Amino acid sequence: RGPESARALAARAIGRLKLRRGLRHLYSVSEDGDQALRDEITEAFVELGEPRAHEPLLRRLTGPQGLPWAGAYALGHLAAQDEVLQALENAQKSFPELPKVRYALGLAAMQRRDYDEAAAHFQAALELSRTALGHQTVGAALEDVETQRRRSALAVSSWPMFHRGPDHRGATETELRP
Repeated sequence: RGPESARALAARAIGRLKLRRGLRHLYSVSEDGDQALRDEITEAFVELGEPRAHEPLLRRLTGPQGLPWAGAYALGHLAAQDEVLQALENAQKSFPELPKVRYALGLAAMQRRDYDEAAAHFQAALELSRTALGHQTVGAALEDVETQRRRSALAVSSWPMFHRGPDHRGATETELRP
């Protein structure tokens, strides 16, 4: 226990230094404290890639107190794990009116490079959002989808490679990994 600013700095340090042994402390204070502290704890969970972090975040998202957009951002990035993605999809079915769930699902789709699904989720979140911050956050995410689409369209579609042929060169349409 201590002043909120000191606790927020400690949460930030745990995340940035990837101190997994500090997870227990983060979980114990994740429900109390001010908004700045909860935001730092959320960021620490994202930094650590903690798979169980989605549980308290989802409880807050679907509960009466709600979750800030930073928490929805964290959920979206944690959804790279199948368990978290499934939990988010279930939350979307149970709470279709929550724009932050659709935003998190959009971020998860962006990580999978499924830009059409991401744009659909972000568009739904934009329509459901009632605040200026929500419109700003989701609008920026929609712009990012278009940016990523353009970048992927410019990507190389064939890679040079060596063959056993006489000139020992060629190209392939599939990316080769060692």
